[in-house]
Amino acid sequence: MNQNQIESVEQQLYHDRGIYFRGTARIRFANLRFGNLCPREPNKKITTQLKERFSGEGCLRLEPKNHIPAVISQDTLEACIRASPNVSQDVLLENNGKHPPELRLPEDCMVECLQGLHRVAAGKEFLPRRDWWWTIDLYLEDASEDLKTSLSEEYSNSINFSDGEIFLKLRYYHDNTNKKTGTVFAEKRMWGRLSRDKQKDLKQLLNNELILARLDALRIIPGLFIGFRIEHRFMAMKCHEEASNYLLHILQVWKSILGDQKLLMGCVDRQTVELLQLRAPGYSSHDALVVSKGIREGTIFPAIGHQSTRKRIWMNLKSLPCLIPSLYSFFEDLKYLHPPAKVVRQLVAPSKKSTREAMWRAFTAHGMPENQWLLQTGDGESDYKWLDGSYSDQFEFSYQQIWLYAWRYWVELIPECPRKEEGEATPIPGRPDPRRWRDLARLAARLGFESDEIDKFLNSDPDQEIAREALLKARSPEHFVYDDSAFESYVTEVCRIFNLAREKPTNNLKPCLLVPGCGESLARRCGRVFDNAYMADRKHLFLPYIHGKANGEASGVSSFAVRVSVYFAFFGKRLPAGNTSTELSDVYVSSNSTDEGQQGTASTTVVTPATPEIPSVKNDIPAAPPSGDLQTLPTSASDIEMIDYIPNDTSQIVIKLWQGGQMKDYREPIPINRDAVEKVMSVWESKGYKLLNAQGRAMRSNHVYLEVTKSKSNIVVITKDDNISHEMMGALRQSLRADKRFKQRRKAAS
Repeated sequence: MNQNQIESVEQQLYHDRGIYFRGTARIRFANLRFGNLCPREPNKKITTQLKERFSGEGCLRLEPKNHIPAVISQDTLEACIRASPNVSQDVLLENNGKHPPELRLPEDCMVECLQGLHRVAAGKEFLPRRDWWWTIDLYLEDASEDLKTSLSEEYSNSINFSDGEIFLKLRYYHDNTNKKTGTVFAEKRMWGRLSRDKQKDLKQLLNNELILARLDALRIIPGLFIGFRIEHRFMAMKCHEEASNYLLHILQVWKSILGDQKLLMGCVDRQTVELLQLRAPGYSSHDALVVSKGIREGTIFPAIGHQSTRKRIWMNLKSLPCLIPSLYSFFEDLKYLHPPAKVVRQLVAPSKKSTREAMWRAFTAHGMPENQWLLQTGDGESDYKWLDGSYSDQFEFSYQQIWLYAWRYWVELIPECPRKEEGEATPIPGRPDPRRWRDLARLAARLGFESDEIDKFLNSDPDQEIAREALLKARSPEHFVYDDSAFESYVTEVCRIFNLAREKPTNNLKPCLLVPGCGESLARRCGRVFDNAYMADRKHLFLPYIHGKANGEASGVSSFAVRVSVYFAFFGKRLPAGNTSTELSDVYVSSNSTDEGQQGTASTTVVTPATPEIPSVKNDIPAAPPSGDLQTLPTSASDIEMIDYIPNDTSQIVIKLWQGGQMKDYREPIPINRDAVEKVMSVWESKGYKLLNAQGRAMRSNHVYLEVTKSKSNIVVITKDDNISHEMMGALRQSLRADKRFKQRRKAAS
């Protein structure tokens, strides 16, 4: 937009103000409404800040810059003028510099304010009730949308817009297909509220279709955006798929809490989000008591008054298998993911690709048996077990185990450290340990990854470096000298002695999700891990422990439960074909493991508090979906006759829609292009559809491309059915056969 256009918009807005302005008046708080036209969400912190300012400066309601703009109908305005002594239209318009007249409105009559929510809230706390009024600039309600937008977003004496409010506004403007010049101008002004660095970071985010689609899906719950941040780390980490999983997890959990009712999603306010985020009422009795009190007293979901609805929400909250996520926890947990991400990135060549895609390109599955993948059991770094699974499983769980190694040892791999514990010494970053890097490279190679970077670590010999350094440190070259011709043999001998050491047997107790008392504080449930929690949990960061189910009868959330919840949020709860979480958890029960000494893990029953104030609901409430659940739909491959014909055209994907008992062609096949595939699949996934391959196995939208390009199946079935039925698979088989016959007839005809 050039300067001439900007001046044109300004002139039009100035002109509209003159046409629709109807004067200034004092109006009681009871007659002020802050609805959809007001761009702010209630924020207690902002209200408190303004109240403190009023205490120091006074509540300056008459200064023009502090007036609140509002809209009113002409009929209502005329009725109010008639009901107000000594007030006329001229008096309202000509009181410039004078004390504004009081405009009396009937009790049920309201004016719609375009800003000033927090000024009025602070005024109610600061002013005596007899002075509960504010100075209002009145405009007719049929004013142009451009003028209303300008009035609602112009700089005022209140707190600036948050990152979340700016993001929501910009996406609203973007979605406005009938953009007027004024809307474009308002969008430009909103961008102007951001610093140059934040503008750059936000543009990077908006250019990532995968992340943007997830954030757009979350806009149905605007209250979550109190925790949104525009920051460099988000996109610079290049963990786009992991971030996408977490954002989808947020949406799934909050939809589950609200029973997937769209009308209730607008009732999620700042206070509710702040009271629920990071709580685990589904398995922590302490958290359940805290949440039940908030439900009972109305501090949680205060906008939902219907008691039966509140009861259903409470039942849904008690069904959650995870910490309640939010955009605040998302941005905090990126801090936890960041150091391990630096580690994983060093296994592949620098590139603009995401971490997952870069690792996918390095995956060859070399040396792996067909349809099997290698699992680290958790009984030490060198104990493995082969499990059945598809090619997709081979990559997925190899990739996840690389991340888990980085989570266990990032402190020894990069010069960073965990957060300081209160009252303890500040951790000091150490030098990267070359032995850990070589061990990571060995693990990566064993799990099927190949790259020049991995080879570089494999070809290094940390023992020789350590032996050489030890010999020189023991006898300083300043005062001693070794025989040059024999020095390397001395190094070799020291390395030989190193190799006599054997790995100590592990004696890992089963990790517990619950501990006595309140457990981890909310501040410790997100963000960069604290030092003691890191040291206690690192030995359990293996897939079998992560998928274990031992909760116990204690009441508080353990630090390991936090790690598990964060892990599933970023990576999903996928299970390999033919395996269950019970079978995976059985793997870590080795001869060295014992149940003795566990804190509150004598039973796997989770004790939730008695809450007679909130009676149980008789009808079954659907449980929240497990975070990022990618588990195959409830059936086994042997129960279903396999498809005997799969199209072999590897240049496109055929999409079938199973709906209403019929198998339909969704649309023309789409080309096998990663961006095109993920864009189409993410749309269906966001609408609640499940994505299945030709064998009936569930896939995530960001996994479809990998599944299709690595297998010879280019079929995707989309459905909202929870179970795979013989009827659905039979219909798919018939549809594919019909496609084949049609192609054969067309080929013969040509």
